[in-house]
Amino acid sequence: MKISIVNRQNKLSINKQRIRELVSQAIELLNLKKKHSITIVYSDNEFIRNLNRQYLNKNEPTDVLCFEVSRDSADIVISSEKAQENARIFKTKSDYEIDLYLIHALLHLAGYKDKTQREKRTMQRREKELLRCLSIKVKPSS
Repeated sequence: MKISIVNRQNKLSINKQRIRELVSQAIELLNLKKKHSITIVYSDNEFIRNLNRQYLNKNEPTDVLCFEVSRDSADIVISSEKAQENARIFKTKSDYEIDLYLIHALLHLAGYKDKTQREKRTMQRREKELLRCLSIKVKPSS
């Protein structure tokens, strides 16, 4: 599995080794081994807003976008600015928000949907389970 990390922002420090460990372990738990490569892009709100407008017709920044490029590769784009904003709103840490967005995107790649309230609840429950499990295996950033 090739995990590429691209940092297009300067708001948060990105611990690439920790992210690779988190993604590798989540992929194992979600049985996503069929993917040969995942590219994770950390961006600012402007970059992700442009993608959101281009691909989803929503002219606003979002926290995370996930694109299945082909059967064996995917791109995940995470807004570090949105992570900071949501950390203030939800009284969490930016690192937690970024981990949450990453898990959310990986769940989409595993087939989870969040269109209906029932799907959202199922996905949120699974996010919490994975974050609990992975936080034991991956040391939080300092």
